Parts: sequence; C-alpha cells; structure tokens
Amino acid sequence: MDDIERLLLGLSAHLRDGYSVDSAREVRHQLDVVRDRVPFPPPDTIEQSPLRNLFDYVELKSHDAVLGRTQWLRGELAEIDRDLLSALAETQRGDLTVDDLRQIDDLLWELRDRIDAFEPMDEGRWPLQCLIAYVDARIKRSLEAN
Repeated sequence: MDDIERLLLGLSAHLRDGYSVDSAREVRHQLDVVRDRVPFPPPDTIEQSPLRNLFDYVELKSHDAVLGRTQWLRGELAEIDRDLLSALAETQRGDLTVDDLRQIDDLLWELRDRIDAFEPMDEGRWPLQCLIAYVDARIKRSLEAN
C-alpha cells in the first residue's frame, strides 16, 4: 500500500467519523494535494484503477458534505456506506483466510444488489459503486497473496 492509498483511507475514516462541512473542506484540501498523482484510466477503457476508485469515493462523499447533503448520515445510503466501510476494514486485517475473503465478497454482492435498487441518478450511487470496486480489488489482492 502506498502513501496516497494510506492518505485516502485516512480521509475516508475522517469523513466517516466526522461528517461535517468543516471536515469535508479539510478532506478536499488534502485531496487537492494528491489529485495529480491519482491517474485517470486510459481513454480507451472505462475501467478505473482501485486507487482512482478510492479517490473518487472520498472526493464525491466530501463534495456532498461541503454542499450540506445529509444522505450519508441516515437511511439506506448511510447503512450501505457503513457496511462497505466495515468490509473495507476487514480486508485490511493481516490474518484473513480464503473463507474470510469469500464472506466479504458475498457481502459485497448483497450490497451491490441494494445499490442497484437505487435509480441510476440517485445521489450516492456512484460513490458507493466506487467504494465497492475498491474493496473488491482489495479482496482480489488478498486472494492473490494467499
């Protein structure tokens, strides 16, 4: 894991623990510092790197907070976000077994189904999809290491 990924994970935790306009502004300031170091996908593909997905999740969620949008604080969107962040925390454990990773992957599929129930333009859908893609990449990385 590189420094940018650690920073983005820390910023994600910062937003989770203190979702407010002020904390979001602080997060966005730190995102601006690393923005040019997080590559966009090549023009001939739509697949983003895991790092780009994590960056987009933090950027979009912090943008919503700056605008005072509260959908991340309660309701189904907030619940899915918490479940995804819990799954992400699980992928960071060093003692994961293949069975543990399968359980996390099963949870991701359930969360994908819940997200797919939202309308395509619903607020929060794209950031959650970015976070799912990042967590999925972490699972694959862990499976390859096992």
